[in-house]
Formats: sequence, structure tokens, C-alpha cells
Amino acid sequence: MWTSTFTYQLSVKSVPMGLPPLKLVETFERLIPGFIRDSRKIEIAQMMWATLDPSRRHRSVEGAFWFPTEELRCLFGEVRNFSNANRHGLRYFRIGQSHNGSARKGENFGASYQPLPWMQRALDDYLAFADSAGFDCCYGGVSSTRGGAISSLDRAGNPIKRWRGIEIRRTVPVNRKNLFDLADFLVHLEQHLMANHPLPKGFWCQSSQVKEVLRQTQGLLLGSSSGSIHLRYVAAQSGRLYATGLNLQNCKREIRFAALDGRWDYDIRACHFAILAQMAAKYGHRSDRIFEYVEHRSEIRSEIAKNTRLSVSEVKMALASIAYGARRSNRPVDAIPLALGLERAQALYEDPIFIGLTDDLRGAARVVVKSHPLKQGRFINAAGRLIAGTESIPRLAAHLLQGVEAVALESAVRVFGVNYPERLASIILSGGVER
Repeated sequence: MWTSTFTYQLSVKSVPMGLPPLKLVETFERLIPGFIRDSRKIEIAQMMWATLDPSRRHRSVEGAFWFPTEELRCLFGEVRNFSNANRHGLRYFRIGQSHNGSARKGENFGASYQPLPWMQRALDDYLAFADSAGFDCCYGGVSSTRGGAISSLDRAGNPIKRWRGIEIRRTVPVNRKNLFDLADFLVHLEQHLMANHPLPKGFWCQSSQVKEVLRQTQGLLLGSSSGSIHLRYVAAQSGRLYATGLNLQNCKREIRFAALDGRWDYDIRACHFAILAQMAAKYGHRSDRIFEYVEHRSEIRSEIAKNTRLSVSEVKMALASIAYGARRSNRPVDAIPLALGLERAQALYEDPIFIGLTDDLRGAARVVVKSHPLKQGRFINAAGRLIAGTESIPRLAAHLLQGVEAVALESAVRVFGVNYPERLASIILSGGVER
């Protein structure tokens, strides 16, 4: 959320994670022995601050997060400098190597960074007691936002051709009273769970997620001390826009509703499913089950949930994962077993409705990939973005579909932005390549 709003003196170019509030560093200095003397304390605090971004949660290690090597190099100059500051896993973060769910050979194992207990307690202490009205960044304070809300460079540092000339507000007012009320409710809910009381059936948040949702809400409160949040979007390889840092895009829907109370939420119904079925139909492939799901998704989710004793939200998550390339896998580290647990995932795999729909999704994706023309060994999607033709079918299908989504979203935003530029609050997207 704050990537583009702060200046910071580093010997290397700025990194894509938000800078930590000065009071967070002071909290670490007060609670962590020796932290005040650590020459890398700002960088360590910056990593801890970044753990509030839910997109950084590690796929297979509970309580851990991921930091690309490039980011660590930007922060510390060399990765070994971080290892030295971290005392090789004994000081701030526990480091592990684990399967990250990627289907790409050579990239399917990565490092996990799990804050040690004293670091997590210090961050929680800061979030619970920090005065958001006094929010300020380390070393330099707040500066004016450079450029528009959409970065002119993609994630790889290449200039983007699309989205030019589109004006999106760089700051969006949020309802802080609603966020305070939500945070207070979540604190009481956490106490309710600690007393071994269950959540009501069908509640919008699972018990294991309450603490994380509370941290997201507190982070938004701290970042909106002026009454607004800062927006910054970067284009991915497929052309889709992703928000950087703490943002509304990665938050639970209920947090967004609280923050943007009074605004309209426009959504394309079962967007990925509808585009996939239409693309396959263009090549003569029938996807009757997918079209049926698009028209009657609530009833189908409820029926699967009843058959498998899962919640409707869990069924929705599993179907979305399949649409984005996940498999009916029995490996605990893969997307669906990781989210549901192996035994419950296996029960879902046996449901005939789920089997029929997932088979239809796979068949449609295969037809789209096999029928799409290759240019010099590469696929070019609707957004004009390239991907090597040697990638897996799920990754290729996701690239092609996300290109269509990117163009559709750009068209909607361009029309809306021209007529009502002051009313466009945030771009919300979901989905990626799963395993």
C-alpha cells in the first residue's frame, strides 16, 4: 500500500515492500534484546512489516512467509548479510526449505521465513497499542506519490504498453470508524475462541483465520491515519494488475466492505469459468457443466457442500483452485489438501458433481491451449504478453485466460475512469496458477 509514498535512503534501489513505521522499530528496540544496536534493524523491521500482506503467506508452512531472493538482495545488498543479521535462523526468522506448490521444475522448492515467537509477539504488541494517528515512516517521513497509481513498469521491470492514459486515484478515503469497529469485534471474537467456544456455522471467517484478519484490519488502520490509503498497481507477466504492499485487493471481502462502506462492488459472475467456456466454444468444444455452473453456481456449491460436509466457501475455494490449475491431488503440500486437509479433500474428490465439473474445466483448458496458435515457440495472450510454449497446460491456460481478463478489466476501467475518475476506488482481482 505504501510502496510509492515514501522515500528511503538505501545504497540499492527501492524494494517492493512497504517501509515500517518508526514506532514499530521503537517497539522492537524496546522488546527485543539487542535490537537497538543491530545495524540491520530497519531492514528486519521492514520484513516483519511485510508479513501483514496476506499474499506473502507461505503455501505449505503454517505461520511462515516468502521473500524472493531479489528482495533480500535489495534490502541487504547480499543474501549472506541477512543470514548474518539473522544469526542463521536463531535471531529473527526461522528459515526452512519446503515445496512451494509450483509445478515448474527447479522452482518448486523455496525458502520459508517464519518469525520467531518474540518477533511475532512484538509485532502483535505494536498492532494492539500503536497510535495510528501518529503513523510515520522511518527515516524521511512521507513524500508525495510519484507517478500514477499504475506503475509504468511491470514486475520484471519492463515498460508496459497497456493501461496508458488511464487515471486511477492514488489515494482512496476509507471508513476508519468501520475498521475500528471491525477490529474491536475481531478482538472479542478471538477471546471467544480462546474460551473454546465455536464460531457460528457458516460464519464468513474460519477460526484459524481470525488472527490474520485482525492483523490485516489493524494494518489498514495504521496505514490510513490521514483517512485514506495509498494505491499502487503493478502488471504481472500475464498483463493483470496486482496491488503492492498492504492493500484492499488482498483483504477479506468483509474488510473491504467495512473500509469502502457506501460504494458499489462490481463483479463479473464466475468470470474465469465463463471466459474459459467461451474460449473453448470458439474452438468447437462444448462445456455444458461449466456453463451450468456459471448460471447456477450458488445451488451447485450448496449441493456439493451438503454432499461432502464442507462449507460453501470451502467448495468455492476448491473449485476456483481447480479453475486456476490445481489438481485433485493427495499430496498434503498441494493447494486443495493444504487448504482443507487431506481427508476432507479426498471426500470432495469423490463427489460426482465436483468430478464432472473439474473434468469439464480440464478438458476446456486443454482445448484452449492446444488450439491457440504458437508464434516462434511462444504463446501471446489477448493483452499481448508472452509466455514460453514449453510451460505446463495449467500455466499456459491461466496465462491465456488472464490476458482476456486483463483486457476486459482495462476496457471497463478506461470507460469508467473517463466518465467518473473520482469514483473509482480500487481494482480487485483474484486467482493465479495453483497446483
